[in-house]
Amino acid sequence: MLKKIRALSALKKILISISILALLSLILCILIICNEPVFFSLALTIGLILSLCFYWFIGWFELSHKSLFNQPLFWLSILIPLQLFFFIGIWSWKGHSVDFSSDGFNNFLTISKLPLFFLASSVPLTSIVNNIHRTIQTEKQINEAERKNLSDSYYTHFKNTLDLFKNIESKEISLSEQGYKFKLSINSPVSLYNKIYQKSSYKSGADYTVSDYFIDEIKHDWDKINKGIKKLKPLMLQQTEGLSPRKRIRVLINLYRIESAFERICQNLGLGDLEHESRPVYKTTMVDYIGLFHSSINLKDGINELNKICLRIFDIVLSTDEKRKSFNPRYFLQTKVFINYASISHLKITQQTFTFMVSLHFHRKQTKNGDKLAAE
Repeated sequence: MLKKIRALSALKKILISISILALLSLILCILIICNEPVFFSLALTIGLILSLCFYWFIGWFELSHKSLFNQPLFWLSILIPLQLFFFIGIWSWKGHSVDFSSDGFNNFLTISKLPLFFLASSVPLTSIVNNIHRTIQTEKQINEAERKNLSDSYYTHFKNTLDLFKNIESKEISLSEQGYKFKLSINSPVSLYNKIYQKSSYKSGADYTVSDYFIDEIKHDWDKINKGIKKLKPLMLQQTEGLSPRKRIRVLINLYRIESAFERICQNLGLGDLEHESRPVYKTTMVDYIGLFHSSINLKDGINELNKICLRIFDIVLSTDEKRKSFNPRYFLQTKVFINYASISHLKITQQTFTFMVSLHFHRKQTKNGDKLAAE
């Protein structure tokens, strides 16, 4: 009910208020004519209380930051004392004639003390309303200034960070010897900023706290790369003939670990688009692996370059963050890349045209139990 009343338009509220005032005035005038002072007092008191309740229900007691003349409470602080002055004055002046002599004016002041008291009360009431309104306006200005400062701090930090991202030198790496290239450049700096500074916004201002989830994701993928390289080392040092079918599958699984982690890091950092790149297929007698790089040289160059990009990005984002004390990004690549595709004669490129989605589905399907095998 209260919501419906407050939802009325301003014109309807004014018309209802005028109707209530007219009805109350009619009742009071009849009681004055009938000379019923007791009922007059009751009607005036009850009518005043009901009117104030109605004004409260329609929200006219609430002040906003708008102009003082647009505040209903300001006009009520003038009109209610004027209404009381008028009706009580009529009752006080009843039976007296107009006399513009000195005695008449003295008599007017004597019999009009109570009406004049109500009329004079409009002055302190309007002053109180004005002071409250000024306080609200001042608070609004302070809030606006704070919001503007927060917004400015966000956009300043946002712009400076994006400029630093754009200044990161990107390098084009080769996926194959046939000329397939991939550029390690930040294509979506805005998206990267939002991933890193998830608590930062134009409403709450710049928050220099780097997302724990973002850091954990990057560290997790680099751990995958390092783990895959460490597990490949002893396998690649063995003679090709000494690799059993089981070990050859482990080679493919660890290659998958390295290259898939490489892709995830590129996706998280918004580095180019590997989805449409040509992909080689490495086959053994038991498993096919859809890879990314066509040779160990290209893979090594790609991982080393990605490591440099990560170092530059984390140097930027951790420069003002407390996480720098507990996180050193300079240990991403903990082991030297040692992968020799050519040393495995049973692993050979058979075709180079598979899409990313197919390969991702294939990886999930084929390596579901492969991680357990590779961990042995």
